[in-house]
Amino acid sequence: MAVLTLNVTDCHNLTDIDPYSDAAPTALTIVEITYYTLTVIGNSLLIATVVRRHALYSVSYFVTNLGFKHFTFALVSAVLVTPSVFKDRWMFGHHLCILFGFISMWLAYVDRLTLDCLAGDRYVAVTRSLRYRQILNRNKFGATVAFCWSYSSISAAMPLVPFGECVYCDNLKF
Repeated sequence: MAVLTLNVTDCHNLTDIDPYSDAAPTALTIVEITYYTLTVIGNSLLIATVVRRHALYSVSYFVTNLGFKHFTFALVSAVLVTPSVFKDRWMFGHHLCILFGFISMWLAYVDRLTLDCLAGDRYVAVTRSLRYRQILNRNKFGATVAFCWSYSSISAAMPLVPFGECVYCDNLKF
């Protein structure tokens, strides 16, 4: 049985795998490819359904935003993480390691903020149900989604600015 751990500060050794199991990296790669494929297909169907219906409600904005976020993360991870897990080392150099760390944090912030906005939307819908359509409209939903992405990009970029510190790849050896 393989024991897998992720060391966030060292992109060189992505996993600690039981030395007695040569099949563990291959099995993990197959599981990851299956997961990323299903994620891309499922979220593509979600986005296509919402785009075809044209009747976006508040929940649809936020669910579509989450679907796009998961779609993006699955594509990026499938390209960068899966080959690295299979080879048991980060294969794409220092700059892509830092970029992947930024993208991971950016999308995690988008996820968190979208769920927060969805909770706020549902609160307004329950407590102000008669005035809900007056309080929140399409323009406000679009602005909220744009805020989620822009605020997340600024927050995720903080370790990359000159006064910040990026520790995604602390002891990276190529």
